[in-house]
Amino acid sequence: MSRTGREIDLPSVSVVVPFYGPDVSALAQCVEGLFSQDYPEDRVSITIVDNNDPARLSPNTFGPRCNICYELLPGSYAARNRGIRESFGDIIAFTDSDCVPHCSWISAGVKSLQAATEPVLVGGSIVFDFGNRQNSYKLLDSIVHHRQKEYVFLHRFAATANLFVTRELFKAYGAFNPRFLSGGDREFGQRLSAAGVKICLAEDAIVLHPARGRFVDLLRKNLRGAGGDKTFLSLSGTFRPRDLFKVQFRNFLHRQSLISARGRTLGLTPFRLMMVRGLLTLFYIGRVVESTRLIFGGKPQRL
Repeated sequence: MSRTGREIDLPSVSVVVPFYGPDVSALAQCVEGLFSQDYPEDRVSITIVDNNDPARLSPNTFGPRCNICYELLPGSYAARNRGIRESFGDIIAFTDSDCVPHCSWISAGVKSLQAATEPVLVGGSIVFDFGNRQNSYKLLDSIVHHRQKEYVFLHRFAATANLFVTRELFKAYGAFNPRFLSGGDREFGQRLSAAGVKICLAEDAIVLHPARGRFVDLLRKNLRGAGGDKTFLSLSGTFRPRDLFKVQFRNFLHRQSLISARGRTLGLTPFRLMMVRGLLTLFYIGRVVESTRLIFGGKPQRL
């Protein structure tokens, strides 16, 4: 089939997916979603970066359409940097290994980039998938995490679960800071924003993210988050131990307010609200304990 002039003019897109942990089945669903995109196949390349030690993926795990490479420096941002170096597209699209992109994900992200009259970062929508059943853990996860609209409009960054960046911006401003095991997307976005790069939201560029339904999964995310907060504060050069506790307290209050607002929207029962608030409190006790460990010389954990 001959290609139209419009297809020839479309920019090439490299999708970078960092992979860590044992869940190859979730990664396979992500890859299936990438294979099903409505963007011209010959304008898309897919790079999976195996960040496990030892590596879990063989070079031919997903066939010839996927380039699988390996990054031994721990951390998803180090893995994304390897993916940037290994890829060649004009645009680099990022998602997570447990996310499933809608079939028009790439098209919508590229359209948003092309509509801009100046260099921009584009964050897409992150929609939570509750699976067959909802519980308090999943509800809490969906309320307090991956708040892409808030990130873009209030905090000037976008979560790397759904992010589009032109290669030229990486050349001009550098890649992700590999010191981060959590929160490196915030540092990257705000660094570019401080340099004058705009950020916008492409609501129709959608990925599905599974809501975390287990206590241990949310605890791990919160402990990683405390490490990301410590790394972010340390970059300022004026870090004081009490600052880390202030951040945890401020974020705790903000997330409690999010629960109140979402609870009214969803019509949650008083019992469900109590459960969700109680879980958040437990996780922030964990963050305070982790913050104490970090202040006394501990290193951020990958978990």
